[in-house]
Amino acid sequence: MTCNLKKSTTVSLLVALGLFVGTAPTLADQVVIEETPKDGFARIKFIWPSPVPFIAKIVDRQLKVSFARPIDSNFESLPGKLIDYIGRPQLSNGGTTLTLPTKNDYGLNFNSRGRVVTIDLVDLKSPPSPRSRTVPIAKSIEKVEIRTGQHSDYGRLVFDWKKKVPYTLLRRGNRATLKFGRAANINVSNFKKHPINNVDSFHSEIQGDKTIVKFKLPIKSRLRDFSSGSKVVVDILSVRGKDNTVVGSKISTLSQPQASKEVVERVGFVGGQSAKRPLLISPSIRNQANTPLPKTSSLINAGLGVSTTFKLGKTSTKSGRPHISLGISRAKAQTAAPKVLSPAGPDGGNEIVTVRLGWDEPVAAAVFRRAGALWIVFDKAKRFDVEKIKEQAKKAVLSLDQVSAPRGTFLRLSTSPGMNPSIRRDGYAWVLDFKKQPMAAQTPIEAKLQRTSASGPRIFLPMVQAGEALPFHDASIGDNLVIVPIIPLSNGINKRHSYPEVQLLPTLQGFVIQPRIDDVIVRSTSKGVQIYSASKLSLSPPDPKAEAKSRIRTLSAMKRIFKSDVWRLARLEGMKEFNQTRQEMMAQIANSRGNAKQNARIVLAQYLFGQNFGYETLGVLRRIRNANPSIESSAGFRLLRGGSKFLIRRYEEADKDLGHPSLNESDEGQFWRAINQAGRGALVAASGALKATGKIILSYPKRIKIPLGLLIAEAAVRAGDVEFATNYLQMISEDEPTPKEVDQLALVEGKLQQLVGEFDAAVEAWGSAAEGEHRPSVVQAIFRKVDLDLSRKVIKTKEAIEELERIRFSWRGDDIELKILRKLGRLYFEVEDYSNGLRTLRSAASHFGAHPDAPKIAEEMSGAFVDLYLKDVADSMSAVKAIALFEEFKELTPAGEQGNVMIQKLADRLAQVDLLEKAAKLLTLQVEFRLQGEEKARVGARLATIRLLNKQPGLAADAITNSDEKDIPPFLESQRRLLLARSYIDQGLENKALGVLDADNSRYADLLRTEVYWKAQAWPQASRALQRLIKAIGAQPNQKLNERQALFVVNQAVAMALEGNERGTAKLVRDFGAAMGKTSFKDAFRLIASPDATGLVDFRSVADKVTTVSNFDKFMASYEKNSKDGKLSKIN
Repeated sequence: MTCNLKKSTTVSLLVALGLFVGTAPTLADQVVIEETPKDGFARIKFIWPSPVPFIAKIVDRQLKVSFARPIDSNFESLPGKLIDYIGRPQLSNGGTTLTLPTKNDYGLNFNSRGRVVTIDLVDLKSPPSPRSRTVPIAKSIEKVEIRTGQHSDYGRLVFDWKKKVPYTLLRRGNRATLKFGRAANINVSNFKKHPINNVDSFHSEIQGDKTIVKFKLPIKSRLRDFSSGSKVVVDILSVRGKDNTVVGSKISTLSQPQASKEVVERVGFVGGQSAKRPLLISPSIRNQANTPLPKTSSLINAGLGVSTTFKLGKTSTKSGRPHISLGISRAKAQTAAPKVLSPAGPDGGNEIVTVRLGWDEPVAAAVFRRAGALWIVFDKAKRFDVEKIKEQAKKAVLSLDQVSAPRGTFLRLSTSPGMNPSIRRDGYAWVLDFKKQPMAAQTPIEAKLQRTSASGPRIFLPMVQAGEALPFHDASIGDNLVIVPIIPLSNGINKRHSYPEVQLLPTLQGFVIQPRIDDVIVRSTSKGVQIYSASKLSLSPPDPKAEAKSRIRTLSAMKRIFKSDVWRLARLEGMKEFNQTRQEMMAQIANSRGNAKQNARIVLAQYLFGQNFGYETLGVLRRIRNANPSIESSAGFRLLRGGSKFLIRRYEEADKDLGHPSLNESDEGQFWRAINQAGRGALVAASGALKATGKIILSYPKRIKIPLGLLIAEAAVRAGDVEFATNYLQMISEDEPTPKEVDQLALVEGKLQQLVGEFDAAVEAWGSAAEGEHRPSVVQAIFRKVDLDLSRKVIKTKEAIEELERIRFSWRGDDIELKILRKLGRLYFEVEDYSNGLRTLRSAASHFGAHPDAPKIAEEMSGAFVDLYLKDVADSMSAVKAIALFEEFKELTPAGEQGNVMIQKLADRLAQVDLLEKAAKLLTLQVEFRLQGEEKARVGARLATIRLLNKQPGLAADAITNSDEKDIPPFLESQRRLLLARSYIDQGLENKALGVLDADNSRYADLLRTEVYWKAQAWPQASRALQRLIKAIGAQPNQKLNERQALFVVNQAVAMALEGNERGTAKLVRDFGAAMGKTSFKDAFRLIASPDATGLVDFRSVADKVTTVSNFDKFMASYEKNSKDGKLSKIN
């Protein structure tokens, strides 16, 4: 329940980033209000029936609490016990806003728990008078004194309990909570009289039978606690220790690299986990300037361009709203590959050598040259493998050493002549790209001389997220330096700055300070780096003439088309009296004639435009043009019509009006051209013009100013301009955005946090947006959070898929959906779920066929398809699933050789598992549509083989005849002839088979002939074919026979016996009789070849005793084996 309190008359807290999805109820909720004075603050408690978003702020000593739903309560109890703090309450805005006048300047704090909202008004100077404490501390409660002590290295708190007490000390970030096991009244007066360094916001309270003590400390300070008898001691160790070179110990001036995680203004949301969400604009990014704007304020900031003056309505001149941050560093983060800083050399080449320095946490860096060496310094300690880095650097880095230092990491490199790095980041890693190029920071930081600061004259280097100042002794030169690494990329000092007591050295990244006296102090803060001295720096006075010129440039007026007072009514009233105002304006049109009627229409069009009613504005403009066609040539008409088309997202139509020559000479016209360009997605291209002209929106009504500001901030983030984006985000946050606009603000804030390397803060901001009600922002926030968590390995790929599938259909039809679908498809590929991956990408391609990225989606799908079927990824699938997926996405089959190989691999796989019909369909596709020449004949033979194995001889014959090609190799021609003959035989077309084999004297042809003759009982022909086969397989007379040779001899004996060829049989016995007697066929051969059997053998009786050649050595046996082995394509 703590926050940093701004000691100013105007404090504004934007609350309730976590919002319910849905619309607010129209009936007021019954809310119980309780008020309680506390020690140093007053608390108002709202007990709602259900969670509610809210916004709280203090303006002009008015506490305003705006809820998302109307509130109904017994307000008669207020101010009650808080009469010293507040006055009588008032309700406005339909019962949603409660206003209470405050009686002094207070800090604002809040908390939320369950259904309860608490608002605290915190004393900035002294506690309220004793009469406000209506609940006195009971005398029975023990009183505990505190003693403090400040030592050189630590501060000490001693709690003097009378009896020993159990306690726990908890720490979260820069907040510490000490819980004692008994209730007691902690006397904090001694602490206030004798405070110690490193401790702030010290207070205590009693919760039931416990005593809670809370205080703040620097993030890098360590805690040490122990008990001594009944005393409890807590030590807060100093950040800097005994090192006097770099000074800074108090919380108000300490700066830590992690400071961006400290949330000064938190988010309030009753219920769920949303109360833990941070405010969109974190203190680490924005300037925390507290200077209030006067009634007529000039907003001057380099990030917003030149000044413009605008009115704040009835705001009191005493305080008013805090203005946008001033003096923020112009830090620009670069996360993509580096820009080319110099052209290639004369040889046309300029090789880039990349060195990656990996980290597993965010670190700040400094890069600079000194005495010929290149130094790379990080603000955290790590031991690098220098040999591995040198291997990465190749010849770009000649030598590399890691120099020991008390804090941080120091790398000293010697590089090849002319080789200099440019810098980028990949996650937490720092990446240096070496090439021949000049070494200069892409975003130079100007040193500002502040001669009248409280600490005396000082040099200020504006920089968001400057790291810890590191003292370093450069032994190679013999002097001392102070190095300040920073997070934003390529921000540094391009020229040496010399002052009497200190020098600023040139850097590519970060700051290097060379003291010339002993008492120079370097301090990092959340806004930048301060350099000063206890003996006061000698800074020369500014050049009055140059200063005057600078002021004139800053305050120069912008060229407008519409004067600021055009928007005055819409700006002041907002939507409160919209219907009534519109009716009055329409009545004015009806009651007017001539030019007065036309002027009244123009006033109505301007009013509608200022309230973001694009369609309605276009309707009025149409009537204006019909009455006076020549008005189309005026700049005002063109801007209103083009701007209205922008509001309804008709960007191409808007271009036609906004490109009209009448807008050429005005800054306002240039702004609308740039904002329309940004609306079309060209954010980076538009960012320069938006930076120069964007402040034109400051005079616009809130209904269009906030959407325009959000788009400007988005463009700034995309362009990597941290300061530019920060200014607009803060402006929007202070302009009472609606809940949906808060969601959009959170989304852009997360992108900004990611840009500067604050990944945890980015996730928190997106978490807030994800719980909102602006659906596009909800979806984008979840998408970005998942993407970042995945890159940081916080979640696994399958978890990311589940998250993205949950939002896949939450927002349809634009780039948001396309990004989700593409990311989902890639993630599915990563987990090898190719079916879902391809289906997801096909959905993206079909829904966004006209999108510029459509060809890239098709490439991704084709690449995944090739991996599946050409790189054997599909082998991990079942064959059925593999063919089903192929059939579903066969249009992705690449043309040419690659596609043919893919189809053949799949066909082999299908044939292997007896899915012969599906394999045949694939090959038929090739033969009919994809192949020509020899390859067509080759695949046709494979198709015929599959058809034969699948007992489809007719289709096998068709496969051969349909793939007939000329000039094919003899082997392939012979194979195709045999397959055709086989198909004819299986169809019973033996004569056609013999005709095909007529000129073929090969062994396989004789096998097929033997089968034909055997079936036809043409024994003489069968005998002659078998005689050739016996010779072909190497059987020699009077030589030993193997089983296969013996089988052929038996079959020839059968044929000769059935033929009645006694002489042939006798010769067969002479040649092979003895050898056959030693085989398993000896009895069959003796029976068949005996002289008594000649001419008397019955074919049917012989068939039972021997195996015919047809059954033993089938022609298709080798083909079937290749098919079973998944090697069908190996048959030819």
